[in-house]
Parts: sequence; C-alpha cells; structure tokens
Amino acid sequence: ALNGSNIYIGGSFVGIDAVAKWNIVALDARTGQVVPFGTFANNTVNTFAKHNGALYIGGAFSQLSATNANKLGAVDLSSGALLW
Repeated sequence: ALNGSNIYIGGSFVGIDAVAKWNIVALDARTGQVVPFGTFANNTVNTFAKHNGALYIGGAFSQLSATNANKLGAVDLSSGALLW
C-alpha cells in the first residue's frame, strides 16, 4: 500500500535491513529506507487497503501491536494509532 511517500509491506518476517519488524514494515518510496512505523502483527499480514487516512490491515494475525485484532485491524496513518 502506498501512502504519499511511504510504501507499506506485509508478509511473514521478523526484520528488514537489520531492523526488527514483525510482519509489517514501512519504507520510504524514494529511498527504500525503513521509516518509523510502530505497528506490528503477531502473524502473517496478507493485504492492505487505504481509506480516509487509515491503513486497513488483513491477515492471519490475532494481534496488532499487542492488541487483539482477529485477522483485521486499522491504523491511523497520521498518528500511527491503532483504530481497531
């Protein structure tokens, strides 16, 4: 999913470029560098959708950022706060 200058990537991984990231990572679209994005999932992330400033995340997880989220959750792209 692309949000302005960031690309969000999901999957089944524990890090990228020696940075610990659990199943979700944000990259700068211009440089490819990891950018701050505190959301993580406890299992595989399969899909994203962006709508009205929120990033909706779907996958095989039961938690997003240590909060119960059964296979679906949403994050505010401005603040990074978990919406549900």
